[in-house]
Amino acid sequence: MGLAGEFDGFNQTGGAQYDKYAIDEHKAGSITFAAALSGQPLAGWVTATLVGNKIFVFQYGADQNPFATNLPIAENMLNSIKILDD
Repeated sequence: MGLAGEFDGFNQTGGAQYDKYAIDEHKAGSITFAAALSGQPLAGWVTATLVGNKIFVFQYGADQNPFATNLPIAENMLNSIKILDD
């Protein structure tokens, strides 16, 4: 069984955002969600952008309790990403 098959109670916790984040100055869409994986409560944040014909995705997930505390660290990491040309 794949990882997706083990998720229970997946819920998007906020509306999709399209103006808050960017990946290397490229507008990015993002969502936050709550889920349980094998009974463990988790929270996650996924941000993605399209550059040319490539999709770049940044993901952060954690137990629900430290998720909000550590989200600013993940946001700083997102802001440090530089997309290099081929």
